[in-house]
Amino acid sequence: MEIEFYDELLAEFANNEHMYLHFKKLILDIDKDITEWNKSDVNNFLFGLRSTSQNSLNRYLRSLRYIHEYSCKKKNIPYTPLKPSFTIKTYIDYPKLRSQIITYEDYIFIRNELDFYLDGELRNVRDKVIFELAWEGLSATEIKHLKETDIEFIDDKIKIQLQKRVIWITDPIVVLDIKRCLNEIQYYQINSTGVIKKYNYKPTKYLIKPIEIRSDMFYKQTAEVTMIFGKIVKKLSLDIGRKSKDWDGTEHDLDIEALTIKNIRRSKMIYLLQFKYITAKGIQEIFGKRQWKDISWLTEISRKVYGE
Repeated sequence: MEIEFYDELLAEFANNEHMYLHFKKLILDIDKDITEWNKSDVNNFLFGLRSTSQNSLNRYLRSLRYIHEYSCKKKNIPYTPLKPSFTIKTYIDYPKLRSQIITYEDYIFIRNELDFYLDGELRNVRDKVIFELAWEGLSATEIKHLKETDIEFIDDKIKIQLQKRVIWITDPIVVLDIKRCLNEIQYYQINSTGVIKKYNYKPTKYLIKPIEIRSDMFYKQTAEVTMIFGKIVKKLSLDIGRKSKDWDGTEHDLDIEALTIKNIRRSKMIYLLQFKYITAKGIQEIFGKRQWKDISWLTEISRKVYGE
């Protein structure tokens, strides 16, 4: 059906650009009258997403049902909710998901690769700390808005006071890196010809600071953490090739460039789920998840990666 058929549906999201674009793209991707869909069509669509997230699949299924209901009502056709043939986790693209999961050994390897020495001194610790904080459970938004005053050193640990929860960091290397990041005032870049350029960080109240560039027209208090992380993994993907191993020795290609802060956090959840002494509530508290169902599907993934 033509996109105009859905004008009223799209109008509902006129004040929400994200949802508007989501539904518009979804409508354009549907190449068959959705009122004629059956389970096979739903299956093909969900498998075709090549999704690595159960939550994402559920969101798409809800959206499909919404479009289907709208279409049936507009054409005066009896409405029966669309149903897939299998449980939603069946539609997860596991090979793709596994390529975006880093094990603890991968984490240590990548963390070491992020060490950048210049004149015998460790530089650009900010970039490494973004990666480390993602593994510790912070989201991109939380990393971006983490203030220096939110960080408290207690003996050999760090207490991070977030808006709705507290994160304790006990890894001595991460503790030291955060301390270095707090004191770091300059950032170094090496261009394609090997020329080193030095920039000052902007003086802000946040741990992750933007760099001062003369072309900046506006003074930004916060660094674009997601963009910085994207540049980090792009450089890493050029520098290293790595196979990630399961508990039984099975090797998987690790798609470094596809890693995101969200993927790093998910990898840490999968890592923690292997330990029987860590409760579901404990994992929810670390990652700020309100419902266990948001992460329970990762239990099976953890068994595949780390064994029973």
